[in-house]
Amino acid sequence: MGVVDYGVTDIGTDASYSYHAIEFVSWANFTVLNIGNGNQGDNGQMSVQQNLVDYNVYENGLANEYWIQNVPVIYNQSSGRFFLIQAVDNIWNFSSVTGPMGGTLNWGLTHDCDLGSGPDPAQDYYYCQSNQEFLTTLPFEIKMTTSTFTMASGPYSGSSAVKFQIAVYHKNRLVGSITYDEVAFAGSDGGSQPYFYVENGENPAELYNDAETVLCGPGNGEQENITSIAAILSEAYTNATVGLTSIPHAWPYGYDTAETVYGVAMSRTSSTSHTGTATSGTDNTNQLW
Repeated sequence: MGVVDYGVTDIGTDASYSYHAIEFVSWANFTVLNIGNGNQGDNGQMSVQQNLVDYNVYENGLANEYWIQNVPVIYNQSSGRFFLIQAVDNIWNFSSVTGPMGGTLNWGLTHDCDLGSGPDPAQDYYYCQSNQEFLTTLPFEIKMTTSTFTMASGPYSGSSAVKFQIAVYHKNRLVGSITYDEVAFAGSDGGSQPYFYVENGENPAELYNDAETVLCGPGNGEQENITSIAAILSEAYTNATVGLTSIPHAWPYGYDTAETVYGVAMSRTSSTSHTGTATSGTDNTNQLW
């Protein structure tokens, strides 16, 4: 549950649209949060996932599509008062239904994450976990920023790349921030720039080309019970022609990820445009804006 742009709106004209982006920024601001039990035993844990589809990513001379995930994981500490936040990123090959990683990834270029699963061509995904943790109490806000670009210098100059950042705030004061991973794909992109793609359609992996900021289980397909919540979620993007711009339309549920939560209802925030409010309730599917 969260705010998701599928490149379609059935408000008024049922219009479809599309756009390219070079960066997405997401915010999740919590004032109430009680995390219950997960169906795999990871109790008191959840994640906020920023899920994007990166197109025109060149790897070994081929333009591929990759699913890019920037995932702060929230751990409710034993006292129930403190929350520990640590980020994990994921890269999946969306160029086919089978989707194994097609070649070498040059990972961890910021030296701020610990390798979890090697970029093995036989693997269907890559991930790396931030080596920095942030401890906070309510109210707190998590900001996620993910960028795609061509490396301009260094040993991987000319390669398609992605960069992952998170920041944590308590009562609008910065607790800490980190650019925890940067990944360069093998080979040059020949000057053809990668871009995040939002459209009313599917990629070769038969999943949506959407942009998601969603509340989820902590990982491994887990379903998490949220016993109480009050949070505001929002998502924005930039590209070559516009500065930071809120997504034009949003739906309250994600589709591409396997992790889920229940006990959360989404609604349009009445006091602020282009934001969604998460409260305790039943999952819903009505368009937010």
